[in-house]
Formats: sequence, C-alpha cells, structure tokens
Amino acid sequence: MPSRTIHPPTPSVIDSDRATLRALKDLPTYAPHNQAHSTEALIAREAALTTAEMALVRARIAYDTARIELNRVAWAFHDDTVCARQEVKTQFGADSHEVRAVGLKRSSERKRPTRRARPAASS
Repeated sequence: MPSRTIHPPTPSVIDSDRATLRALKDLPTYAPHNQAHSTEALIAREAALTTAEMALVRARIAYDTARIELNRVAWAFHDDTVCARQEVKTQFGADSHEVRAVGLKRSSERKRPTRRARPAASS
C-alpha cells in the first residue's frame, strides 16, 4: 500500500474504519494472516490515532490562545505608542524636530489652505 502522509483520510473514512474495528471485536474467529491487521494491532493503532487527534486539538487551543494574546499585546503596544507620540507633541511642541523624529508631521510641513477664486460675476 502506498504511503499517503500528505493528507489524512476524511472523517467519514475514519468513522468507517472505527466501525470496522468495532465489528472485528465481535468476531472471535477472526485470524488474519498478517498480524499487523489483527484486532489487537488495530486497537493499538486506533488508540494512537485518538492520542494524535487529542494532541492536535490541544495544539489548536494553544495556537488560538497565543494568537489572542498576541493581538492583545500588539494593540496595547500600539495604543501606548500613539500616546507616546502625543506626549512628544505636548512636551516639545507641534512644530518641533522631535515630533518629526517620532514619525509625525510637523505643523509647518502641513499644506496651507488656499482660497478658491470666486467666479466672475456675469452681467
């Protein structure tokens, strides 16, 4: 049988395999030629599968927890950074070089508003 380790079997295939194992447990005269296909071997293989499934569930929970923590810490960092920029603006003034150093635009660098020309009065 070829090795197919890239994609696991679908859940319906695994459910079918587990149903086969339950049926094999009820066949006391089942005696395979290959001992790897014996009921005891299949029970051990199914236990290993259950253990691997539980490890995957735990890993997903750990991943979700880590992702939530990352989001929380990243937003806290961002919020504190925004407040620090405002502190620099307050301490040194809106037109200081320090404001530019923290990534904000100095007030003198902002484009001045221009007046629109009035349309000529038509007679």
